[in-house]
Amino acid sequence: MSSSSEFSPFAAFLTVGGERPDASLLQSLPEEVLARARGFQSLKRQTEFLWGRLIFYAVFRALAPQAVLVERPPLTPQILMPDGSERIFASIAHTAGCIAVMGAPFCCALDAELMKPGRVNAQLTDRVFGQGASRLIAQDPVSGFYRLWGLREAAVKMQARFELCSRSPFARIRLENPCKPQAAAVGFRQISGSSDVPTLVSLAAAEPCSLILLEADFAHGRLVLTKTGTVRLEAA
Repeated sequence: MSSSSEFSPFAAFLTVGGERPDASLLQSLPEEVLARARGFQSLKRQTEFLWGRLIFYAVFRALAPQAVLVERPPLTPQILMPDGSERIFASIAHTAGCIAVMGAPFCCALDAELMKPGRVNAQLTDRVFGQGASRLIAQDPVSGFYRLWGLREAAVKMQARFELCSRSPFARIRLENPCKPQAAAVGFRQISGSSDVPTLVSLAAAEPCSLILLEADFAHGRLVLTKTGTVRLEAA
């Protein structure tokens, strides 16, 4: 891909166990990334952070080789074009062995959450999202709860406003553009990670788009991307 105008929106997923990445893989990461990982006290946090950065750097080096990746803790790295402009945007999420990276030529965000039925009830839903939220998702309370949660997390990453609405998925992300207020396009993907519990990935973008889904793997120290399908993101 030679320019951001040719850059197709995508989401790439990597499934890992609890093992730390091999030293041969970590050599591809900048020292500032490795130093930041060493600062995490939790070994689990270190491991997920390193896998997240590995897939992030590998994917964008492959799909946007002309771009410069700039760390800016605690945010997702910035993707700059040779002229210094930011025309490709990205987001990272990880949970329980599922690492997800999203990229697009416009603002985007994703969130990944384990769907644990035992944690969800009407009282929790109303406490987290406001009175009446549990009634909106009553037909599918578990999936509905995690969709609301994921969209709220995506809204935070997009610096946008999360609000409930009366139609599925019963929430929208309101982009705060004073010239053209609009709702973000959203979609969902349920995947199996290293846990027995399915993971729900919530995806959001500033514009409607067809998102290419990629399965990522590292074979002999090299990234392998396999297209597994597409998902359409539409305004909620």
